[in-house]
Amino acid sequence: MKTIATNFTTLFFLLVLFVVAGCNKNENENAGNVLFYTNAQAMLNCGPFDVEIYIDGSLEGIIEKPVTQESENVDCGFGNNEFVLVIEKPEGDYEFTAKLTCSESAEYMGEFTVKEDSCSVVFIDLGIDNSQSQTFDYNFTYTVLHEDDLTDTIIKQEYAIEDGRVLAEKFTNYDNPQYNHIHFFEYDENGRIVKEMRGNVTFMSVEWDGNTARVYNKNDDFIGEFNFDSSMRLESYNRNGDIYLSYDETGNIIAASSNGGTFVEYLDYDYSIMNPLSLIKSIAILRIDYKPHFTNVFKTEKAYPYEGDDFSVPLNFYEYSWTLNSDGLIETMTDEKTMIYLQKFEYK
Repeated sequence: MKTIATNFTTLFFLLVLFVVAGCNKNENENAGNVLFYTNAQAMLNCGPFDVEIYIDGSLEGIIEKPVTQESENVDCGFGNNEFVLVIEKPEGDYEFTAKLTCSESAEYMGEFTVKEDSCSVVFIDLGIDNSQSQTFDYNFTYTVLHEDDLTDTIIKQEYAIEDGRVLAEKFTNYDNPQYNHIHFFEYDENGRIVKEMRGNVTFMSVEWDGNTARVYNKNDDFIGEFNFDSSMRLESYNRNGDIYLSYDETGNIIAASSNGGTFVEYLDYDYSIMNPLSLIKSIAILRIDYKPHFTNVFKTEKAYPYEGDDFSVPLNFYEYSWTLNSDGLIETMTDEKTMIYLQKFEYK
């Protein structure tokens, strides 16, 4: 009996070893490595600093010192040291953010691909395009808070605006920081938006054909079409359906309609007060839901009844209210449509 028990114990032990070994093998199957190095500390004049590498929102490690130029001799076999960061990842496509700790707003973003048993090398080169890492003067801030608890900030969006053009947008999501980012914007010789960049990756692109703009995402999927008149006033756009805009004699939008007729009206304008988000009008087609193409502010939104597949929405009137700062600009805004949120605006 003792021999049988001993053999059974030995067999069980070997079985456990086999299972553990099998699990470890599966964990490392289809994995590869990515190596990061950079010249950031050599290119930026802001004292010693680390470069933090985030992949899909999670901090993976830091690079302490720079390599002054791109090299063909770097390899994942070097292992981690103060000049390089090597990370093992399953096969796939990833997005990364390199945060330069000498500045709250300096970031570099990009993409890489990991293949099985291979080494992908990423050189974070700030000598090619310093606009990806420069610190901007953010002179307009839009913040959304809970109205019942003004210490509870939901999102903050800071804009660097120069000569009417948005150069950069810094987005902070306090509940989901993995979505934090900085975007940069490029314009053509006519001052029209043509590109939205996240680091060295084209996030959105715009193709112009006369007064028509077509927007595509980073995968070149068609997002929407925007049609302007000869004065570059937005007349209509298509994002999963045609939307047509009607204006009054002051150039303010008074109604929006679809092929089924008018579905919303904007009433009781205060023509003496600027719509704060009109400051980002240069990127309006990329932020259309923010209403940056509205010049002034309205007090009432009349939303027409709607019949869905299994629901209906009655006729509604939503009232908007605001407070002004000492310069006569809107400082806070609330509305009956969102109910629980307060929008706050800061200007420099």
